[in-house]
Amino acid sequence: MRETKGRVVFTSSGAALHGYSAWGAYGSSKAAMNSLAQHIAVEEPLIACVAVGPGRVDTDMQKEIRETGKAMDGETHADFVQVFEKGGLNKPEWPGNVIAKLAVEAKTDLNGEYYSWNSERLATYREDA
Repeated sequence: MRETKGRVVFTSSGAALHGYSAWGAYGSSKAAMNSLAQHIAVEEPLIACVAVGPGRVDTDMQKEIRETGKAMDGETHADFVQVFEKGGLNKPEWPGNVIAKLAVEAKTDLNGEYYSWNSERLATYREDA
């Protein structure tokens, strides 16, 4: 990675930034990933390293959460269902395309940071840019 000035792109989550009932292991592992991105940035400054939160994506995981309500309290579950019903989930290709482009083109000025896939900071990595 040093020789090629490679790139590391972590798929993180908003659960790394905010606690959710019964999501301790998931959120903590994503927070650890964000921390690892920070450490890589300091220890290997020539390697581009960034953590990206894809937001709520229309995946099988989201479907299972909505249908079973497992692993979250009633209020949080209701919010997940409501976001789906209002068409608020991201299509997988939206954050996926940003993550793929970062894997090929990420610059070291992003090093060690967490960004939402649709943040202004990642605008040049989106197809609509």
